[in-house]
Amino acid sequence: MAAGAARSRRIFLNHLDSYCGRSIGEYLSSCVVGASLESVEGEEEESENHLEAEVSRRRKEGLYQIVGTLSKPESIKPRFAEETYAVSHNLISGHCLTAL
Repeated sequence: MAAGAARSRRIFLNHLDSYCGRSIGEYLSSCVVGASLESVEGEEEESENHLEAEVSRRRKEGLYQIVGTLSKPESIKPRFAEETYAVSHNLISGHCLTAL
């Protein structure tokens, strides 16, 4: 990766199809990695529209990538999610029983 290039980070969330998972996922998928750590000198009073335009101009690699599970296997993958993973309850139950 070149110096100064925006880095992306993956964030795993459970139940992307629930209210909480969807809300957090949508918010984080539009946030720039490290944006809160950047020094903003004299730009604190920028309008919200200008900030949204700046974020949309940044490369996608600089945004958080959201991955996670769905609470119902038949749910549709949310538009903000990069990947969704299926969880087999039979597999989890079998693993828990053998761990005892």
